[in-house]
Amino acid sequence: MRRAVLGRFTDDVVPLLPGPARASALSLFERLTAAPADVVVHGDLGPEHVLVRGDAITGVIEWSDAPTGDLAKDLAWALHDTPAPFAAAVAEGYGITPAQRERALDRQRIGPFYVVAHGLDTGAPEHVASGLQRITHRR
Repeated sequence: MRRAVLGRFTDDVVPLLPGPARASALSLFERLTAAPADVVVHGDLGPEHVLVRGDAITGVIEWSDAPTGDLAKDLAWALHDTPAPFAAAVAEGYGITPAQRERALDRQRIGPFYVVAHGLDTGAPEHVASGLQRITHRR
């Protein structure tokens, strides 16, 4: 994960968190920094970029953000924000290891930090509050 983004979160978001959540956030940032970055990833994989016909996935569109990174970045949504049968099929199809599953969960956990930063940048306190709520009540 880009150190500049995590630095921004450390400087601007972490101070807004209650004490226990600060240590958890910093630990999350350390894990994300240590993650491998050795494959081409979509970089923005979510339902808006997956084409489906009936019960079959027919394609993945919008590869303009395709950097080299950690496979867990693309798996975060598929493993942790979809119905269990879909997540299980993805895990089986990719041969997901427990370590990859945990890194994907970390990628899912970083999402609310972007929401807080966006709220700070745009003067939208509701986004700041929503993101902070999601950070402090995450699984």
